[in-house]
Amino acid sequence: MDTGEDFDSSKETIILLHGSGQSHVVWSLTTQYLTDQNKNVFAIDFPGHGNSEGESLKSIEEMAEWINKFVLELGIEDLTLVGHSQGCLVALEYVNKFSSKLKNLIFVAGS
Repeated sequence: MDTGEDFDSSKETIILLHGSGQSHVVWSLTTQYLTDQNKNVFAIDFPGHGNSEGESLKSIEEMAEWINKFVLELGIEDLTLVGHSQGCLVALEYVNKFSSKLKNLIFVAGS
């Protein structure tokens, strides 16, 4: 889910990563707030979750690679990742493999 705003490469981009068995819906209020702060905000469903199609990804590594494809496709250069629960593991794997575009890493209720 995005906020309906056009992507602006001059703005900071925040990608919100949901936990296992969840969807972008958990980020509804957060998305509204961050959009009002003049950020590009994406609360996306991993494949097989929420409103997305396709088979669920089988590993944290696959999820991090899927996020990287999303980042590359949009041409995001100034990125903050916010992960909740399992999303924290995905964000940690992302920073391990693809840290060059990452500005901030935020964990919410990680274990």
